[in-house]
Amino acid sequence: MLIYLLRHGEAVHPTKWSGPDFNRPLSKNGKEEVQKVAKAMARDGIIPEKILSSPFLRAKETAEIVGQELGVEATAVKEFSSGAKSEDFRKVVANYKEDSILVVGHIPDLLSFLCRLIHDALIMEEGMAPAELIAVQTDPIDKGWAGGKFLWRKKPS
Repeated sequence: MLIYLLRHGEAVHPTKWSGPDFNRPLSKNGKEEVQKVAKAMARDGIIPEKILSSPFLRAKETAEIVGQELGVEATAVKEFSSGAKSEDFRKVVANYKEDSILVVGHIPDLLSFLCRLIHDALIMEEGMAPAELIAVQTDPIDKGWAGGKFLWRKKPS
């Protein structure tokens, strides 16, 4: 199974946003970053069978931009809300039988999930840039954590 992890693009800064954090959107720059990532994915043939995202607006917008570019419907999953635990991700992803899934979410949640997938906590120190994409190959995780293999990471360019 291929699991792609994508951090949402740059969001409007919290000091410039007066609404609830749940509804904080991507910034103009964030939308452009995500569009670049989506185009690079299409160009490189990286087309997941399923796109799952946090229900927070900035993650949903990210997933929708990528989904439109790749022709894949994006689905918001409440369990991927900001603050999600790695086990929340595992349980949801384990319910899907697709060979490739893109998960769009937040930091540090995505990194926590990645650490569990590849059994390497040092990845937390490296962080994850807005609109950065990481690929992991793993056995199905429906029965627990499998020994995943970190494949690559791509920052928007």
